[in-house]
Amino acid sequence: MKAAFFHSHKLRKCGEEYFSTGGLSYNTLKKYFELADQLLVCTRSVNIMQSEVKKYKKTSGKNVSIIPIEKFNNSIDLLKNRKSIKEQVKNIIDKVDLVIVREPSRLASIAYKEAVKQNKKVLVEVVRLCVGFIMEL
Repeated sequence: MKAAFFHSHKLRKCGEEYFSTGGLSYNTLKKYFELADQLLVCTRSVNIMQSEVKKYKKTSGKNVSIIPIEKFNNSIDLLKNRKSIKEQVKNIIDKVDLVIVREPSRLASIAYKEAVKQNKKVLVEVVRLCVGFIMEL
């Protein structure tokens, strides 16, 4: 079974490998292999230099393919390129059996709507946003 994972996380690309600040490391993604034997990770991407790689955790790995969503780096891009982004999402979802969306995420919301439209199985993962406040007494 092939699954597509959608989230607005920004991966770092160096050569042919992708890296994460931690939220989408290969070890984090391995849990989805209980649901599918191949995982397409669909998210934003930015190029980095080799000297920066050591700051990040590797996302690339066996049975994981990264599909960068083109023309989507920030909220303005989402407004300007919405049609292109939605078309990319549609084409990816056409090719998979399961769609995994990690919310909150603008990209995940687009993917969720398309998956429902295509009558695909959908898994919604909700991560909690924590906002801390420091108070001086």
